[in-house]
Amino acid sequence: MKQVHVLPREMFGTSTFGVAMKLLKWLPIKLVDRFLLLVAKMVLGDTERHGLRRPKLGPLEIKKITGKSPVLDVGAWSLIKSGNIKVRAARKSGCCWMMHVPFLSFRMSCQR
Repeated sequence: MKQVHVLPREMFGTSTFGVAMKLLKWLPIKLVDRFLLLVAKMVLGDTERHGLRRPKLGPLEIKKITGKSPVLDVGAWSLIKSGNIKVRAARKSGCCWMMHVPFLSFRMSCQR
């Protein structure tokens, strides 16, 4: 299963990105990543219980290396926790993902 960081949109009444940028002025990236993940775990709970595994590198390290941003929760997380959205592993034979919501079910695939 693909690993992804899910972070809350806001921390302490300000954007998560803003908090990260302020902390990076004084602290090393690894320490800021640890702080972001600690707060995310307190706010969102254990994402792995719901099928979303976190990568070994922190969200800012991944952004620095690959340019990929962490996912910022804007309501999908509450639907995943309530069971309205089911997280499933991608098929190994292709690039495909599925989302199931009671009133809507769809599958996205990409061509290679």
